[in-house]
Amino acid sequence: MPIVKTEVIGMDKKPGSTTLRIIGGFAIAIGLFIGTWFLTVGLLMTLYAFHMDKDASVFLFPVSGVVFSVMLITGGIGTLRRRQWARMFLSVTAVLGLIPTIMYIVSEIVYAFSKDGFGNKFFDAGSWIGGMIFLPFVTVMVMLAIKFLNSAKGKELFKKEDRQ
Repeated sequence: MPIVKTEVIGMDKKPGSTTLRIIGGFAIAIGLFIGTWFLTVGLLMTLYAFHMDKDASVFLFPVSGVVFSVMLITGGIGTLRRRQWARMFLSVTAVLGLIPTIMYIVSEIVYAFSKDGFGNKFFDAGSWIGGMIFLPFVTVMVMLAIKFLNSAKGKELFKKEDRQ
């Protein structure tokens, strides 16, 4: 199918190109959110932990968050530019991100049904319920993005073309 050039340079009407732009934009937005969060709240949590004489390994928390953020932003930009490497890079980054997310969801469910969970006056049920709705939604969206990026249609969008 020939590419139909539009007014905006680099944009085309290939089927699936809108989905690709959504995936790339979503990766950049999530990467910026994670990076901002880890450089503010995550950094404050780390500094608080050091004040409480915790182990120095707590720096792993904000550093890993910033590294993951940079990986998402890089993959998102590469996806928007349809670079061959970006498809696999973003897929691997997404899978790596799913591991702690799923672990967090499971730990939150276990915590909610423990003696400190539901029924405890310090348990914040609103935040817990919000997290249990938001995180599975994001997890499903990431899995759908991975499926699309590795489908025949997704791979076709990344094929090298003669650029003039």
